Amino acid sequence: NFFFQALQQYLQYRASPEIAQVISGWTFGNLQRSSWISASVSAFTWTAAMLISLTYAWKLTAFADGAERANGLGINTNRLRMFVFTVSSVLVSAAVAFIGTVAFVGLIAPHCTKMILGDDQRFLIISSSIMGSILMLAASVISKLLSEGATPPVGIVTSVIGVPFLFFLLMRSKE
Repeated sequence: NFFFQALQQYLQYRASPEIAQVISGWTFGNLQRSSWISASVSAFTWTAAMLISLTYAWKLTAFADGAERANGLGINTNRLRMFVFTVSSVLVSAAVAFIGTVAFVGLIAPHCTKMILGDDQRFLIISSSIMGSILMLAASVISKLLSEGATPPVGIVTSVIGVPFLFFLLMRSKE
């Protein structure tokens, strides 16, 4: 994180004031930067990822019960880990490329959904995505209500909500 942050800061340092402003705005995560093209690319990426992920739902559910159990059921857990990492990376990069970094949505949405629905990945895969959309919509509405005129970036709102939720999850896991 520090390495890439240093590269970003160097680019910002070397950039013109206008470009530095764009870079700074990107780091906050701002839905106002989205367009129909970005929405189309993100929708295509999401649809492809969901269709592919749903074919792995059974393996992911077994893997959620532990690697040993999944291995006992004949699942190649190393390959499954790589699959999850790859799909997650593609989804995150498709979103971040257009609107910037928005913290904690990928943490809050799956955990909230899992608390409501349980561990079955057939339901969690789509439901977590819907929950993430709801959280982004709520953060957007909250950011618009916070300020008249200039709307604060949605990434600020998700971070303010996400940090206490992370502490809640950490405290809950210690029980």
